[in-house]
Amino acid sequence: MRKLVILLIILSIIALPGCWDFREIQNHFLIVGIAIDPHSGSEDLMVSARIPVPSSNLQEASTLMQEAKIVTRSGKTVLTALEKMGKELKKKLYIGHLQIVVINEQIAKTHMKNIIDTLSRNPQIQRHVYLLITSGEARNVISASSSLDTAPMTDLRNMFDVNVSNFFIPTTLDNFLLDVESHDADPAMPIITTNNNTISVEGMALFNGFDMVGTINGEETRFLSLLPYQKHTEEYYLVRGQYYNKNPQDVFSIRIANKKSSIKVFLKEGRITAQVHIKLWGVIAEYPERPTGTSDEEIYHFAGKQLEELLEKNGNNLIKKTKKYNTDILRIGKYVRAKYPTYWDQIDWREEYKKVDFDIHIEAVVHSAYTSKLTRQ
Repeated sequence: MRKLVILLIILSIIALPGCWDFREIQNHFLIVGIAIDPHSGSEDLMVSARIPVPSSNLQEASTLMQEAKIVTRSGKTVLTALEKMGKELKKKLYIGHLQIVVINEQIAKTHMKNIIDTLSRNPQIQRHVYLLITSGEARNVISASSSLDTAPMTDLRNMFDVNVSNFFIPTTLDNFLLDVESHDADPAMPIITTNNNTISVEGMALFNGFDMVGTINGEETRFLSLLPYQKHTEEYYLVRGQYYNKNPQDVFSIRIANKKSSIKVFLKEGRITAQVHIKLWGVIAEYPERPTGTSDEEIYHFAGKQLEELLEKNGNNLIKKTKKYNTDILRIGKYVRAKYPTYWDQIDWREEYKKVDFDIHIEAVVHSAYTSKLTRQ
């Protein structure tokens, strides 16, 4: 009996599965960022990879994570360029830790479908990888590093994860694919720039399907971020004070504490109207000059009206651009498809979106910074 038990234990150990796909990290180069640029005088792509330099000293690890090698190779596609890169290096490439993909806008207008197809089909690449557009050389973005960055690509990814700014809306590979494949919305990507190794992200590149068709600036993006697009982030708006025309320093700084927004669509005589309603609760964070003989309520009311006018202007500018480029980044199509499925099946939304009437209503409730508690009314 004892021998039988021992035999069963041995057979069980033999039958246990092992780590069949185990990879020794020292035998691979880990790619954390990829940049895609046009190839001068050729239709090939220039693909650059950021490969962190490993540290042998644990005490210096946080410092040396800044250091990286930028390797660039050309190819007809991203995959062929990476394969060429892998053959020439002494170690295998591993892109399972890829965090950022930066695409030159010229490439985004001509090769986006192939790039997205390559990224989405690779089993190593996670769908949470962030996509960005740049008007300059994408290689410069992934090679940028300041003294404050311990790991530039990771720091950039963390900024998107936390999303402390509303001047851009983070876009992952998964987000992009969902919008393109739904046919009732269009994707957008943050615009990233570099200046003296300082990275800045502001504004969005607009897409019609897979094709980049235009851009919106940071203020227009801020309006977009107020809609049911993402979670609320604390934000500040600067508006003119009552005596701004006489004194340009007379401005309010308003901190938004709460918000709610909605989009409703209505079909009448074969035409869609989209009602956009946004309500904000804010406090005056800064106001250097107080008008004499003006009550607190008058100041708060004036500041709220100024904020409403600013947001309405930015919203109208955003809508004009979406119609100009025929791109539904506002996702109006999703509401139409859900509410009027029969109508949706009979139309070409690309043509109908340009005819949509928009009705924007902004309501801003502003209080003093000393108000202890803001409640939604």
